[in-house]
Amino acid sequence: MLRRVASFCLSIFGSLPATAAYALVGYTLQMAAIATHQWQFAVPGLALWAAGEFSLRMHPKVAALLRRAAFGFAVRLSVSLLLVSLIVGTNKVNEQLTTTVVFAILTLLLHCAQVLLMSSLNARRSVSVDARNIDAYLPTHTYRPRFLAQLPEVWRTVPAALLFGIPAMITDTIGAVVIFGLIAALWQLVVLGQIARCILDVRRVPRTGDRLALIQSALNELNPQVALYFSGDAPSTYQVNSWLSTMERLERQGIRGVVVLREKSVFNALAPTSIPVLCIPGAVDLMSLDFGSVRVALYPANVGKNIHFLRIPTMRSVFVGHGDSDKNASFNPYSKVYDEVWTAGQAGIDRYVRAEIGVHTEDVVAVGRPQVLDLLESSVAPTPIPTILYAPTWEGWNELQNYCSIPTVGRQLVEAVRSSATPVRLIYRPHPFTGRRSAEVMAAHNEIVDALAQLNAQVVTAPIVLPEFVADNAVSSLELLDQQSRRDAAYIAAFGERGHITSDSSAGLSIWSCMAAADFMVADISSVISDFIALDRPYAVTNCTGKSTSEFLEEFPSASGAQVLSPANPDLAQVLGVATGNQDDAFREARGALRRALLGDAPETSVETFSAAVRRLSRESQQRNERVAALGMV
Repeated sequence: MLRRVASFCLSIFGSLPATAAYALVGYTLQMAAIATHQWQFAVPGLALWAAGEFSLRMHPKVAALLRRAAFGFAVRLSVSLLLVSLIVGTNKVNEQLTTTVVFAILTLLLHCAQVLLMSSLNARRSVSVDARNIDAYLPTHTYRPRFLAQLPEVWRTVPAALLFGIPAMITDTIGAVVIFGLIAALWQLVVLGQIARCILDVRRVPRTGDRLALIQSALNELNPQVALYFSGDAPSTYQVNSWLSTMERLERQGIRGVVVLREKSVFNALAPTSIPVLCIPGAVDLMSLDFGSVRVALYPANVGKNIHFLRIPTMRSVFVGHGDSDKNASFNPYSKVYDEVWTAGQAGIDRYVRAEIGVHTEDVVAVGRPQVLDLLESSVAPTPIPTILYAPTWEGWNELQNYCSIPTVGRQLVEAVRSSATPVRLIYRPHPFTGRRSAEVMAAHNEIVDALAQLNAQVVTAPIVLPEFVADNAVSSLELLDQQSRRDAAYIAAFGERGHITSDSSAGLSIWSCMAAADFMVADISSVISDFIALDRPYAVTNCTGKSTSEFLEEFPSASGAQVLSPANPDLAQVLGVATGNQDDAFREARGALRRALLGDAPETSVETFSAAVRRLSRESQQRNERVAALGMV
């Protein structure tokens, strides 16, 4: 309850309009104190200025914009110091004004010296490599004063406010100067003490080179055989997260692994895992480490920084992707740089054959989709009310990759559910990147979310009490999956049998739980088709390409086991009929054959198939290294 009240207060008093008001009114009152010679205006002026600095911490984009406009924290502090100096000067004799200005300049210079020193130490002794689950791991040190680092930056300005505000309230000149000097001296001593403490800390922290040596020693001891390599931004972390459970299952089968990341933002957003994790942003640092024991490197994404790992000749490279689908991103010509491309089933091999992008057929290998086991082991089950999962993809990086149906079929599906004679529940699970490129898609997404909220107001009578999900105690991806599954079951149950659910990034429902709870799925061309078909439940696929149904099925065979929906006139009556059981599932037989083509004959044993592929390629890599060593070409 207290957390909600605090969050509500911050949302109001820390809002962007409130932040702007604090600053404008604060500066105005300080200038009014100068103009009218009334120091009473200075006290609320200083308070509002400090409040504005505090609430600005909640708006990092605005703070960054101010810095770009040359009005960063140091400049704002200077302006405030100048104003309060003038305020004091209007009420005191010239001698005190001189003293005030001198102290103001000294205070500002000390602040600048502190910032410069911290920046210099960070640049000279910063730790560029982070690690998790490695004994040699040392916490990353940021060289800022310990005490002040625990507080928002604005509290560094509080002594400045006291420094100039208190003397302004004292009519006795000598008393004001004495108090002024004491406050100034105390504050400067604290800052100088923190700087000294920081310098002592730096001397005890190992340099980057020493840290790399410790991590190298840990790598040698761990002796990993397979590496999961990933580069991207924070929102794309789901792509590497989807492989953590597989890495842990390989570990259980005696195949030791390591996760190698290139961005700190991804490292911070990575899901819990028991696998050793390295975050190496710098290419030079990456090249300084020896991954000689690694025989197989797995790549979930095609990105430029892959080249820094691909250059290591002692390991075989494999593109595994982050989803198995008919999207053209699933057969990117970049795939030619890898030794092998692994797909879930024969359908994935056929994609590369049809695409003719230069990837040799013998280099594309069907190894199963081990993540399917996460879905098959989900503890979430369908409810008595028929449930439709709407899982559209996003609009893609360009129109060629735009398979998104949210502005078309999505709106119509919500209306069909609203007017259905048979009660139907809808789970809306958009792609995490929805609306990233298209304002139209984002607007349609918001309409769907609002429409489902309005429907819930009509069908859900009891208040919805959602369970909290805290994964702080989860030490592995498999443990997290188990916790997530149980939490998702409770989350879905909280909406009752008829409550509609929007599962965006804030809700946190896993895609596996959404699939497990669904009797029917409506999706776009994406990897959710290949995963959902493991449950052998009916689904429909939207055709947003503008092509005829026959042309669409020829290009996207994963839709051959489903009803194809045209955005202009989708047959949603049939969708509702099959979902509610009022119509026969006409695609059951075709879906069975497609399931085998997409996932292999036994999807439930994909982990074993995948681990066998890792062992096979690891042996080949080792044999190659031995041949090269025998020729003296190492």
